[in-house]
Amino acid sequence: MRINEAAQEAHAISRSKGWYETDRRPLEFQMLMVSEIAEMTECARSGEPDKHYGKLHPSAPTNFIEAKGWKIEDRNGKQYFLSPCPDLEKFKPEGELVELADLMIRALDYAAHKGWDLEAAIREKMDYNRTRPHRHGGKLA
Repeated sequence: MRINEAAQEAHAISRSKGWYETDRRPLEFQMLMVSEIAEMTECARSGEPDKHYGKLHPSAPTNFIEAKGWKIEDRNGKQYFLSPCPDLEKFKPEGELVELADLMIRALDYAAHKGWDLEAAIREKMDYNRTRPHRHGGKLA
């Protein structure tokens, strides 16, 4: 899938779920992206697996998971369900990687909402970044 196609799909899903029923300002979109970064940070700080699945419904008890032979890992006193999950109505993908995906989805949605060619902008910026000096900007860390 190309970036602009992914943006159009993210935007269509967002619209279909009611996120455009009222006018939204650019700062609101941008803060939603910031909130995804904060969620990524919390996932990393808590030591949870990069990607795992959380139970959404009481109809998906732990013995259901075990009966399917899906993998559960104990980490920091918590249990995490790690197996790829075919039943996304019962289990929500979670973790740092998933929050990064949420960030990208929010960014793609915003780009499509603005009518931007995000793919071309990414290519142009990556090409420019190749010309920059080592650790440009004078930053030490």
